[in-house]
Amino acid sequence: MASEPVVTRSHECTSREPCRLNGFCGRNLSEMADEIVAQHHSYLRRELPRLKQLLDRAVLESGGRGAELRVLKETFDQFFPEVLMHMDREEQILFPLIHELHLAQTQPGVYGGGLDAVMVQLQHDHTLIDSAMTRFRNLTDNYKPAVGACPPYREFVAALPALEAEFGVHTIKEDRYLFPRARACQTALLNSGDSVQPLLGRSLPLRLGNRGLT
Repeated sequence: MASEPVVTRSHECTSREPCRLNGFCGRNLSEMADEIVAQHHSYLRRELPRLKQLLDRAVLESGGRGAELRVLKETFDQFFPEVLMHMDREEQILFPLIHELHLAQTQPGVYGGGLDAVMVQLQHDHTLIDSAMTRFRNLTDNYKPAVGACPPYREFVAALPALEAEFGVHTIKEDRYLFPRARACQTALLNSGDSVQPLLGRSLPLRLGNRGLT
């Protein structure tokens, strides 16, 4: 029976990261996936609608004046649903596969494979999200609201550094730890000789950035 591989050095928390990851590296695959949903997805599902409301109010109070504000709103209005789609893709496709892979360590035949293509797409999503956050930073002059900006806009801009930091930790957990460990577990399972039964009907929703985040 395949067991979850020992975490290799490339998957370990660095000396600069444990305080940000709070023991994430020591959890099993299912616990990692659950933590991402409970901590990071729940935060984003609360915070993104709040930020959208603030930006909408800022546009109304400005009377639509200001080219940078209009571009910022257009960018955020596209960014918001795309991030929701990204989280849905993780919760509805990737994380169920992760849970099946973890379960397959003790129950052969329950895992249907297919992690690689999903994780490649999600990592591409992460790159696009990072690019969008860079654009928010540039459009707000490194998160500094203009003198005389209305309160909703100032509150929106003040929240962006925390949003950027949240995406940073979220991405580190997945790209550096969860995804490499899941790949290693899948390889170990396939090499163990345990039966793997394909699961039909899995499909990847539309790619993040089909309409462009730049």
